[in-house]
Amino acid sequence: MSRLMLVICFYIFTHIFTCTVCENTDATIIYKPNDPVADAQVLRAAMKGWGTTEADLIRILGGRTGRQRAAITAAYKTNIKRDLIEDIKDDTGDTFEDILVDLTYSVEEYLAREINWALKENKLDYIDIICTCTGNELQQIKAVYFNVFKVTLSFDIENKVKYVPTRMLLLRIVAGFDLPYRCNDDFNEKTVKTYKKCIPDKQGDCTVETNGEFFTLMSKESFRQIQAVVKDYNADESNKDHPVTARIEEFCEDKGLKRAYTTIASFSENSAKYFAVQLKDAIKGLGTNEKVLNRIIIWRCEIDLVKIEEAFFDLTHQSLEKWVKGDTTGDYESVLIKLIRGNRKDK
Repeated sequence: MSRLMLVICFYIFTHIFTCTVCENTDATIIYKPNDPVADAQVLRAAMKGWGTTEADLIRILGGRTGRQRAAITAAYKTNIKRDLIEDIKDDTGDTFEDILVDLTYSVEEYLAREINWALKENKLDYIDIICTCTGNELQQIKAVYFNVFKVTLSFDIENKVKYVPTRMLLLRIVAGFDLPYRCNDDFNEKTVKTYKKCIPDKQGDCTVETNGEFFTLMSKESFRQIQAVVKDYNADESNKDHPVTARIEEFCEDKGLKRAYTTIASFSENSAKYFAVQLKDAIKGLGTNEKVLNRIIIWRCEIDLVKIEEAFFDLTHQSLEKWVKGDTTGDYESVLIKLIRGNRKDK
């Protein structure tokens, strides 16, 4: 069996199994059977010769799951003997090119590349990704990271994150030091009261040396456990004006550690609202942060973009689609709208 067929069979089996177990009603992009070779041929025809059929590029790359797109990219190279990314770069440009290239990867490879970019450029986006990933997602990202960059994610964190407490937190989250990943759904009601006492309440009360219990909560416990602690703390009348995120902002001195802790607390408390706020910040004002806009929509369209859209409406009293249309144009806008509307009605 050829390498291409092995890749295609793996992606098809994974999606069939996933869809058999349950269909995620919060996703806008779901698995629908496709022929990666046929899709690759459509993409080549769309870019061959004079002019480009942008509608076909959007329909295929904007209407498939990440693993289906990765299989299409592999089929393009094996069957058509060309590099899909290079053809996209030759035939498109600017933000449309950028998002199409992002859509040639599986989601885990896309996130691995985003983390690598952020570490190289000293952008804190790597914190936003790592701190909102489940243990399962991190396992997949780490495997792809090594395959693509030939170094481990832990190695790059250790060598490129300068502030030691932030570095230690991230290494613990990505299961460095041969430690286990964050638990997915573990919950112990008895520890909620104990962990409430470790919320920072004085300057510098954030590092593993000064507040090891808080470090353990944020790096090891499940998002469900953290959610219970954050909600219980914020519900206390005495903390009404000083929620957990405000405490972190006030008492954590390093900007990296502060961002990591506030990200984890906000995401755990309400993940849809967290991403809605991120989207609003990426779109509002002069200029658009396309990196953040693309990342959230590409990543979450297979997970919970429906809930994020609802949270966005609660936050702004307008739809995410309206904001995107008001701040982007042309084919780039069309790809984003396709991902937001999803593929459930596609034939």
